[in-house]
Amino acid sequence: MSPSQFVRPVPPPAVQLTPRDIQAVADVARYGYLTATHLGRLAFRSASERVAQRRLRLLWANGYLDRHFLQWLITGVRDGRTAGRRPLYTLARLGRRLLHERGHPESGAGGRVPHATRLGHDLVVTDFLVALEGAASESLVRTLREPELWVAIHRARSSVGRRGERMLVSDGSFELEHNGTRQAFHVEVVHAGVRGGNRTIAQRMTYYAALNRGGYFERVLQQPKPRAIIFLTTSAARARRLQALAAGLPYARRLFWFGHFEQRFRAGIPETDLMHAPVLRRPFVDGNGDTHTLQGTLGATAPGAD
Repeated sequence: MSPSQFVRPVPPPAVQLTPRDIQAVADVARYGYLTATHLGRLAFRSASERVAQRRLRLLWANGYLDRHFLQWLITGVRDGRTAGRRPLYTLARLGRRLLHERGHPESGAGGRVPHATRLGHDLVVTDFLVALEGAASESLVRTLREPELWVAIHRARSSVGRRGERMLVSDGSFELEHNGTRQAFHVEVVHAGVRGGNRTIAQRMTYYAALNRGGYFERVLQQPKPRAIIFLTTSAARARRLQALAAGLPYARRLFWFGHFEQRFRAGIPETDLMHAPVLRRPFVDGNGDTHTLQGTLGATAPGAD
């Protein structure tokens, strides 16, 4: 391997692509960008961390994946002190060609990584959705990130009679199925200060409730009515404050669930406890004060329950 963290070796080391390698490239394309920890829960879930990291280095060295270090994203300076820190992987040119040749859809962010101020927010959503894929693989129908939801929105706007309809896009969505019943969920991350504060969040909840009543999710996103809009925030105290806002709504208080996460930097990348705690058993409190879990929506003996 090249001693540089930023320059691919020439010639690249030989690689024989495995099904897990191809799945890793497809996962990166689907999410837009992922860490080695994410890919360890997805394509390499049956492999050791060392094996996964070795395969990802090979995929980078051979031009299937690009990688980006957080310090570089913030400063634009390629600093050797980032050596040994975990990169974010995005789709590279040969990876895009590989997926095209194999008929894989590419629905991610096209190799673009958001600015560092947005990255921490987006990685909370990714941590949650990836944890779900690992924990509820048999019940999980699909996950949709914000860019994929925008595609559905633009498709709906272009249809006859919907150009003037107001739209609302969450940070992410997923659908679970149990005993033939499909349930949709949306995720909202309240990561930093929101312009307008609690008033803005309360207005967003009210708008969600009105759209839900009007059949927006079925009509525009081709989903069942959402079982819950899950608000994830940075502390238990903040989650309680948001829950109090929902408690004051005139209706649809059970539509909104509230929980919190802890986020810290691990080897240069912000990572939450959503990746390391049993996500299906994580408690959420709705606007009426009742506690729910995703496992509870699937039944006590749901397939894939963690």
